[in-house]
Amino acid sequence: MLQGIEAEVLDLRVLRPLDTTAILESVSRTRRCVIVDEAWRSGSISAEIGMRIAESAFFELDAPLRRVCGREVPMPYAAHLEDACLPQPEGIAEAARELVSLKPLRVALCGNEAWNADGDGVPDYLDKCPDTPRGTKVDATGCPIAPVATTFDLTVEFAFNSAEINDLSFRELRKAMTFMRENPTTKAVVEGNTDNKGTDAYNQKLSERRAASVKDVLVKSGIEADRLTTVGYGESRPVASNDTEEGRAKNRRVSIVVK
Repeated sequence: MLQGIEAEVLDLRVLRPLDTTAILESVSRTRRCVIVDEAWRSGSISAEIGMRIAESAFFELDAPLRRVCGREVPMPYAAHLEDACLPQPEGIAEAARELVSLKPLRVALCGNEAWNADGDGVPDYLDKCPDTPRGTKVDATGCPIAPVATTFDLTVEFAFNSAEINDLSFRELRKAMTFMRENPTTKAVVEGNTDNKGTDAYNQKLSERRAASVKDVLVKSGIEADRLTTVGYGESRPVASNDTEEGRAKNRRVSIVVK
């Protein structure tokens, strides 16, 4: 706390090597920066630090950089002259107060995305996964957030001996479409099932056709084909009794397991 202003202080007196990462991470957290250096402004380490921030974290700043440096005069020897020449707490606090009082700086990218090449909102110098596909949900390090495996049990009321998808099922399919579009790194297994009417061999083929029909709809909606795998289980996985028409209708279904 400096005269009522909360500040994150980095002591960079050990300058070789200069810890650029620590500086940039601090700027990312505070979004403002005052650089204090006893040397002259011209050609000082403060100029180097300021340039590194400008090159790698410019868009992180809510206000221009401020430097508080020694005056460009021959170094005096009297204590009171040194106080007048070198940065003092009052001058540092004044620079900090000025920064805090400024409204956040917002700069248009103007098509230049070099600071955030993959467009995920995480600056490149903090991005540990710099090539994530656009639209991917990421964490603070820029890496994809692993979605929880989700199963969409579609109420696909297939007519008997049919693999044609009805209007109700199309509405159900939109849930899976939306989820996969919002999570472009996910993949899915489309599982087809049947009731027990017919032979095992015939129902196996029918379940595969039903899974393929659902995959075709997903692909036509814009989901990449290589993200979808189909499998048919025939009548081997009933979720209801096959002794009633209602139960058989429930077994004529397709599930989409997204991971």
